[in-house]
Amino acid sequence: MEKIEVFRWMTQLGVTPAQMLVLARLFASIKVNGIYDGSIRELSRWNGSTYMTAINSMKTLIERDIIVKDGRTYYLSERIKARIND
Repeated sequence: MEKIEVFRWMTQLGVTPAQMLVLARLFASIKVNGIYDGSIRELSRWNGSTYMTAINSMKTLIERDIIVKDGRTYYLSERIKARIND
């Protein structure tokens, strides 16, 4: 099983537990690869949620300018990068 971390800045975003799991998984990949290019189905299997929960979590994270989608890849928004680097 892959280990992920939840950071303080993640807990201050006002996201649901399901969204935080998705964000933590995305962040783990982004730290290593610079992007997340896995599937939403993979995210749902990894965090034990339904496919629709994973889709809705991703949609909310995008709408709240936490992550950005570019084609089939995802990365952290500039706003979140600035928050992490403070």
